[in-house]
Amino acid sequence: MTAAPISLYLRLTGVAALWGGTFIAGRIAAPTLPHFTISALRFWTAFVILLPLLLLSERGLPRLGRRDLVYSALLALSGLVTYNLLFLGALELIPAGRTTLVVALNPILTAVTMALVCGERLPAFRWLGIFMALSGVVIVLAKGNPTLLLQRVGRGELLMLGGAACWAL
Repeated sequence: MTAAPISLYLRLTGVAALWGGTFIAGRIAAPTLPHFTISALRFWTAFVILLPLLLLSERGLPRLGRRDLVYSALLALSGLVTYNLLFLGALELIPAGRTTLVVALNPILTAVTMALVCGERLPAFRWLGIFMALSGVVIVLAKGNPTLLLQRVGRGELLMLGGAACWAL
């Protein structure tokens, strides 16, 4: 096995910093700007940066059939537009750190959705991992007392949970 180049670790660190910064920036912007405006600014900025990179690396845009366009539009509506509106709504109500805990459910919800909707088989060790991750999120959200979970979960957490569900969809 060969060692990964340092540039890979630098890029991964950059992605983590940008991703994590989204929660803090969203927490600052959500109370002052309309959520749709923040989302639009976020994605137009990404578009301006990523489109030239796509055109350089792929030598053009990929060809999509009609069915692919429909699925892409539905995925964008669910995983981008609706997710971001719920995400920013949650950030207006709860601290950024708390939203990151709920976002930790994204892989869990995605795996369970794939198992239930698409019939993907999950081995026992994955179900164990899902249970452990979910238990950790519940304990942190409930501040150590899972029996008080419903008292500690408010509108902000429910908005973020809806966002995580949209992302998984």
